[in-house]
Amino acid sequence: MMSSEELLNKILNLKSVQQDIKERQEAFPDDEERTHLSCALDNFFEQDYKEIFEQVLEIWKWLRELIREEVEWKTSDSKTFCESGVHFKMDEYATGKLYDLAGDLQIILKRRCEEETK
Repeated sequence: MMSSEELLNKILNLKSVQQDIKERQEAFPDDEERTHLSCALDNFFEQDYKEIFEQVLEIWKWLRELIREEVEWKTSDSKTFCESGVHFKMDEYATGKLYDLAGDLQIILKRRCEEETK
């Protein structure tokens, strides 16, 4: 899996994200660059799974591994399965993990923008 920095770069360099940033800059010229980048990143993660995975396959590979590990743990024995595996809601789990990833990338973006303004 690529690093979070590399993943952030890949997302921010997507044609659709670059277009979103450009449109925001034109619509809100007084906003800081970080605001445009942050909003575009949020918009990227607000797409449905298929659109996200088609644009950045590495996100699917990362998520697939997390789901595999979670299912493996939940089915490791009958007690664990009965206590937690039966109620595994993959969609909620995947959405939560993508939300966490988006938050982590926002933190990296914020730190990067702060370093550039120093």
